[in-house]
Amino acid sequence: MKHLFFITLAATLLTACNQSQSNQKDLDAFRKVDWSLVRTLQLINNQNKEITTKLDNAYAKDAKAVLVYRNATDSAIAQSDEMVMYIQDLKSNLVKYIDNTKFLDKYDTMLEHIDKRDEREKCSIVLIGDINDGYPQHSTGLANDLKIRLHVYRKNMIALLNSPVGIPRDTITLAIGLLTYNVYVPGEGRKLWEVNMFDDMPLIADIVMLTKLQLDVRNAESAFLNYFYYNIDSHEGCGFPISDTTKHYKSLR
Repeated sequence: MKHLFFITLAATLLTACNQSQSNQKDLDAFRKVDWSLVRTLQLINNQNKEITTKLDNAYAKDAKAVLVYRNATDSAIAQSDEMVMYIQDLKSNLVKYIDNTKFLDKYDTMLEHIDKRDEREKCSIVLIGDINDGYPQHSTGLANDLKIRLHVYRKNMIALLNSPVGIPRDTITLAIGLLTYNVYVPGEGRKLWEVNMFDDMPLIADIVMLTKLQLDVRNAESAFLNYFYYNIDSHEGCGFPISDTTKHYKSLR
């Protein structure tokens, strides 16, 4: 649950930055939060690799029973990798545009290499752009594209549960998250998801929020991988005691 603490802290810092001008203490706090989120992201990646290894071993024991779950796992991993790399590229391109950084590797954590961490106006131009008041209302910046991609990613992941051979479908238990609905802000009214997330935020806050979204994607991936593994039909053939399955299934709630 450690990563939940950092996500809550990041949200608190975002609120603070939205209410007043950033000071050096705020910026340093964001840097620490981002570093912690990156570390947690690495831990989740390692956990996902472990569950994938278990699925590989189960497939080796009973290929017929596990095939559909193994294929679903491959698809979940591929889609999650693509989503995470899209967000990483977005971070990299945003930093390069705002800060004119020349020697930035797109795999960096970003915040070690930038000077204009408190830049707001250019970030809003890139991420939000203009607000189209047509129906449905939408922004023209890159954050709108991010919202659409997150929605498609979530939809495609849920579609993995619609296997013709009957992978159990239970999106409530999975607790996927990654919802991109518009929000109602007291005193401000209805706001687009991307406006609520990124508008008038300093560059460093945008990077932290994007890192958080990467972590959300990996957590969703983890939920699906565990769900596939613990719903394999042939528990005895694959070495899955029913008691362990039930225990883990409940832990996902």
